[in-house]
Amino acid sequence: MTLLLFALGCQNPTLWPESPPASPCATDALPAGESLLRLAHAGKQRAGLVWAPRAAGPRDLVVNLHEHRSEPRRQAHYSGWVAAAEALGVLLLAPDGSSSTWNAGGGCCGKAAEKDAKDAEFLEFAAERVATTGCASGRVLATGIGNGAMMAHRWACTSDTVDAVISVGGALQLDDCPIARPIPVVHYHGDQDQLYPLGGGNAFDHGQGSPRPEADALAAWKVRNRVHGEPVRHEQGALRCDRWTGDAPLVWCTVVGMADLWPGAAGWPADPSDPLSDATQGAFTSVVRPYWDAHPSPTP
Repeated sequence: MTLLLFALGCQNPTLWPESPPASPCATDALPAGESLLRLAHAGKQRAGLVWAPRAAGPRDLVVNLHEHRSEPRRQAHYSGWVAAAEALGVLLLAPDGSSSTWNAGGGCCGKAAEKDAKDAEFLEFAAERVATTGCASGRVLATGIGNGAMMAHRWACTSDTVDAVISVGGALQLDDCPIARPIPVVHYHGDQDQLYPLGGGNAFDHGQGSPRPEADALAAWKVRNRVHGEPVRHEQGALRCDRWTGDAPLVWCTVVGMADLWPGAAGWPADPSDPLSDATQGAFTSVVRPYWDAHPSPTP
């Protein structure tokens, strides 16, 4: 909490409402710009940042998870989700990890794993709070990079709340996905990533085990999404993406010659002709939202 408030650079931030405002689905019902979400969970004070679009509800919810030793605002802007959320008319929640880390399972990573932080339960609690006050649609996308990407996979595999995953540079660290409902998954991983290598292991000692090979995560998602047949290969520039058909789309991309960059960020700008070159708005509008539109959720 202290770290997050310091990162905010403001002693009197706009606070996310504790209860739904009058007419929460109205265009201007929620705070404009960045809001601080304060939460008491499992006996601890925790926090996150929220951005509400100037768009009428109901609104989809995007939960964007920072990497190891990072913080919410940096991830939200670096990934391009602050601008994309406004353009897409979605709620954006960027929670703060435990000691700036996430307990993603499999011994990863850092203080969160060491203390067995209840991060999946915290994300559930935070998402429910934002959804309740923000006129949410009931659809939730979990997205993140590195340790945050691993946490997105863990949350999606242990809770029925998550309806899609877009991950960069980190995948599932559990043995399998206990939740059976298929959901869209788009994953990116640089073949030069030395922090979380494609083949597993860890070139930088987090003190908490070694990340599992990406192939393990892919196998688990193939089972959950009940994919069949050979994938369709998509190649464009540095991207090598395989897409499987099944009960929900599964897209697995290797980024050739890249480390842990976010596709579409400043270090690797998006190609306007290729939606998958953008792990934010492009992946969402080309893979996630079409599936959601074809599979409407019950009224929340």
